[in-house]
Amino acid sequence: MNSDAAGDLVIGGLTAGSYSDFVVTLNGCTATDNASINLVDPNAPAIDAGADQEICEGEDVTLTADNPDGATISWDNGVTDGVVFNPAVGTVTYTVTADLLGCISTDQVDVTVHPNPIVSAGNDVLVCDGESVTLTGSGADSYVWDNGVTDGVTFSPSSTQTYNVVGTTTEGCVGTDDVIVTVEPLPTVSFDADNFEGCVPVTVTFTNTSSVPGTDCTWNFGDGSTATGCGQVTHTFNDIGCFDVTLEVTSANGCTSSSTVADYICVGGYPNAAFDFSPDQLTNIINQAQFTNNSTGAVGYEWDFGNGETSTDVNPSSTYPAVEDTFDVQLIATSPFGCKDTAYAIVPIIEELIIYVPNTFTPDKDEFNEVFKPIFTSGFDPLDYNLLIFNRWGEIIFESNNSEVGWDGTYGAESNDLVKDGTYVWKITFKTKINDDRQVEVGHVNLLR
Repeated sequence: MNSDAAGDLVIGGLTAGSYSDFVVTLNGCTATDNASINLVDPNAPAIDAGADQEICEGEDVTLTADNPDGATISWDNGVTDGVVFNPAVGTVTYTVTADLLGCISTDQVDVTVHPNPIVSAGNDVLVCDGESVTLTGSGADSYVWDNGVTDGVTFSPSSTQTYNVVGTTTEGCVGTDDVIVTVEPLPTVSFDADNFEGCVPVTVTFTNTSSVPGTDCTWNFGDGSTATGCGQVTHTFNDIGCFDVTLEVTSANGCTSSSTVADYICVGGYPNAAFDFSPDQLTNIINQAQFTNNSTGAVGYEWDFGNGETSTDVNPSSTYPAVEDTFDVQLIATSPFGCKDTAYAIVPIIEELIIYVPNTFTPDKDEFNEVFKPIFTSGFDPLDYNLLIFNRWGEIIFESNNSEVGWDGTYGAESNDLVKDGTYVWKITFKTKINDDRQVEVGHVNLLR
């Protein structure tokens, strides 16, 4: 029992009933009050703390008790009725106390705060253009991605983009994270060469002109050979044909692209130059040669006939001087790739026999037709010549081994006596140049004065 400020004694904790004979002790002195007090106990006030609550980390809570009797109420744990507060993660029981004229009643409510998940969208990703990627969240129970992505389902991004994922636990608490998917374009592969065709063997230097130089480059030359190098590479083609060339370029991030050019390098073989001509032996009379081209593997021809004439015809002809001589003929045959081969031949010009033997002469000292002799224009060997004149009895009356010396009608080489008019037999023996044959001609000549 205590006294209040006014000196009145206050007795608490009494239940309903009648009370008397109150004994008061103060400083060792005791006194008894025989007064009787009848204490009546009313009903305790009604109070409802509300339903238990479950929230997620970071959410606010407001506890408001239902106090129909208008009692004075108070909450523990620092809570003020109807005032928002932010509880920590975990479960806390909050008690509300109602006091109505000293009559007290209480109620409790549990507030459970679930932690938000720590969601991970994964590490940033780099993919090559055209490749697929799969995004998978972790740290929660279900996941929703933006930009049309489904968790764990493969897709092909078209450009570099940031993707956000919202992860939700079974309690409905959420966490977010994002990941950057970088799409690297494929290298645009191109290359050049310093030579595109030629005669076997052909050596070509290739230069990589791709948009991305690359860190790993592989060349395929189409002839069974390969090489590596992202700058210049040199290759020698030892086979005849046209070859596809391929360059594969890989960027620093592993993106690979390739380009193939069909029939990029063409290698040709050498032609075979050959020809003949007809007639195979020309003369001062038949002095035009017809050439027949027997070359193979060629498309162009250069003729030099040795007589100052040239031609680019396939089967040309050429006319030579009507003199005994030889001429060197050259044919250069060129393939479609510029490969050349040369053939040679010698064209001989032989003097054909041209002889005229008069049938009459008049050694009458008038300076005209004074001597009988055969007239050789060409085709005989003057060093192998003999002329005989016979009379009607077969007697040799004149002989000469010089084609320039003829019979003047005298009898014998040292005689000045002229023979009688008449018909005499002549015999000419000589060697021809055209075939080196010895030839004998016999005839008659009339001597008139």
